[in-house]
Amino acid sequence: MSFDYNSIPPGYYFGAMLKGKSPQRFWHQKKFSEVINSIPENVDVVLDIGCAAGSLTYLAASLRPNLHITGVDVSSAQIDFANSMVVPAAKNATFLSISPESLPFSDNSFEAVTCVELIEHLNEFENARLMAEVFRVLRPGGSWIVTTPNYHSLWPVLELALNIWSPVKYNEQHLTRFHKKSLRIHLENAGWELQSIGTFFVFSPFLAWISKRFAEKIHSLEKILMLPGSLLLAKARKPFSEAF
Repeated sequence: MSFDYNSIPPGYYFGAMLKGKSPQRFWHQKKFSEVINSIPENVDVVLDIGCAAGSLTYLAASLRPNLHITGVDVSSAQIDFANSMVVPAAKNATFLSISPESLPFSDNSFEAVTCVELIEHLNEFENARLMAEVFRVLRPGGSWIVTTPNYHSLWPVLELALNIWSPVKYNEQHLTRFHKKSLRIHLENAGWELQSIGTFFVFSPFLAWISKRFAEKIHSLEKILMLPGSLLLAKARKPFSEAF
């Protein structure tokens, strides 16, 4: 991991989620809502790896207030932001700065783990290490929920546009490019029980310029029609009999 993630302004994506232009707000709020809604209802204890400024935890405080979420990130600046801005609104939240090598938690500590757009930032070796650590801290039968850009969709076009106009350049960060089949193979070969894999976001976020309600209707329709969306969402389970 060579990119300096402390170079991203603290709270950059958190600000985009709450105060950005309408497509940005729709994109981030709906993305985190999709992940939160994928966490099993009987789960209380969640680890969010690569939490950045704590956007998922902030939304979960209103959508799933029962969740006790621990957010970790390699960027100490983002963690400082989360502790000052998110913890007051999310009473069950804990945020910690970590090294990329290992997670500072005991085996079988969490009922679910989320990784929102993290694995594309890692090379093959780093992803293998991440999966081993997630497997270690997750309880048997626990869920790992992962999102990542879908490179068999409109995402490459969006990424090119963001590299031109956004202050944050994704070509400097994205090391591994996934699509539906490669993500499935990536998870199953590592010993995970894949429960579901799908995509979302084709045109719906950009229709938020017109109306948020209209964008939400199109978002639901895109999922029903199973159109190839720009983001992949996979839900995998740690087997009860460990063979990792």
